[in-house]
Amino acid sequence: MILCFCVALLLPLAVQRVLPGRWLGVKLENRQPKPLPEWPANWREWNTFPARFEAWHGDTFGARDEWLRWHHAQAMLVFGAAPTPTLLMGRQGWIFFTGDNSRSAWLGRVRLSDEQIGEWSSRLEARVSYFRERGIDYRFVIAPNKESIYPEMLPEGEWRSGPVPLDQWLSGLSPAARACVLDVRPALLDEKRFDDAATGDFVYFPHGTHWTERAAWRVARELDPTLPGREALRSTLDESDPGDSWAINLNLLEHVRQPVWHREWMEPHALRTTAIDRHIYMTREAHWVREGGGPRLLLVSDSFGPLLPMYLAEGASELLFRWRLHFPMEALLEAQPERVVEVLSERRILYGLAPLETGLIALQEEAWSALQPIGAVRVEGHPRSRFEAGRLALQPGRDKLLLHAPERAPGTRLALRLQLEAPADGIGYLWYLTPMEREYSQRRRYPLAVKKGLNELRFELDNAQILPDLMWAPGSAAGTYTLLSAEARTN
Repeated sequence: MILCFCVALLLPLAVQRVLPGRWLGVKLENRQPKPLPEWPANWREWNTFPARFEAWHGDTFGARDEWLRWHHAQAMLVFGAAPTPTLLMGRQGWIFFTGDNSRSAWLGRVRLSDEQIGEWSSRLEARVSYFRERGIDYRFVIAPNKESIYPEMLPEGEWRSGPVPLDQWLSGLSPAARACVLDVRPALLDEKRFDDAATGDFVYFPHGTHWTERAAWRVARELDPTLPGREALRSTLDESDPGDSWAINLNLLEHVRQPVWHREWMEPHALRTTAIDRHIYMTREAHWVREGGGPRLLLVSDSFGPLLPMYLAEGASELLFRWRLHFPMEALLEAQPERVVEVLSERRILYGLAPLETGLIALQEEAWSALQPIGAVRVEGHPRSRFEAGRLALQPGRDKLLLHAPERAPGTRLALRLQLEAPADGIGYLWYLTPMEREYSQRRRYPLAVKKGLNELRFELDNAQILPDLMWAPGSAAGTYTLLSAEARTN
């Protein structure tokens, strides 16, 4: 017994030494392992060092994958229980996702406030107006949670105590905002008539979170009724494709399988010009072209989008797809669409609509002079950056500046003028925050080009929701950047 205890205690350390970097489980969790933290440089970093070290060790200790795999197998295959709180085991082996408050939403335990619905209405109206002014048709599609279509597959005891937020949201939207929204629940509930439990042909994947190809075709038909009917589709059972399955993330794919049915056009006319990921359900972007009529279409979506382009492309002259949680304005400029379709999963309505990002607007001196001055910008270095007397010794990818603009009136946009000397040509990035998203992220940043020598950058941020606290990496080349001045104005 003592020998077994010692082996179990020392095995992770031995595996970590012999097989460094072997952390498949972390990658299956759709993330990278936490890095080994640098030795603290000051007392502030000493306070966070234990937590950062523990996060690194938790992701990289030896035999982590094997321990997790044994735990998941024991929970699911022996006890029939979910191995993680973000999953819920349903009837007949079905698996449901509980993250993003989706279970609380289904049970009627969370509600949207009047202020939240009002914010949704105003932002959808603004988006519709923005596209209408440019001659673009806009539709906003809500992709239902799986439990909204298959409540009978939930385990016993999942009783609702109130309305789901989606119904509350739809009834509370202003008429102008509601007009652009497509609720596809009725269509998908109707499509369930064609389910075949004997062959595992369903509208949603039993072991995953998302809809299947048959459901994607039905949603595409709701968006474009001119698309061919089901008689134009070829059905094929693919035993090699795991489909959308949580068994992949749990590393249990050989034990937990589900049938996967492909629905393809028998006589397709659209041609995909870009490659797709090996796992089609994770494709991040795609481009399709088709000879003949039809609008140029831009499809922006969260994880429910990758299956839609193969069907929607049959009714478009060109289709550009982007999987992004915020609206990528660079895709809009690239596609120059006549129609825009945005797809968002039901569980995300609790968190609001991402702002429409139109990038930085370059300003000439005359346009800059016409703006209202609001004061100087307070500049400080990022905690790990070397910034003294206006000079930033830049190590690309790490060193940044924090720009704190003065407060401005609600609804007005921020404009900046930055003067700096750069050691080389390069591309910097300006990160921003919004009232709904208060952590810096690569999803919320603008590219900003600089040239070697003296630069005077004048630009306006075309988004009134952006907060005055910005983070800026002035260039992509190593060297010393000197910030000469930073001034803020508003429209």
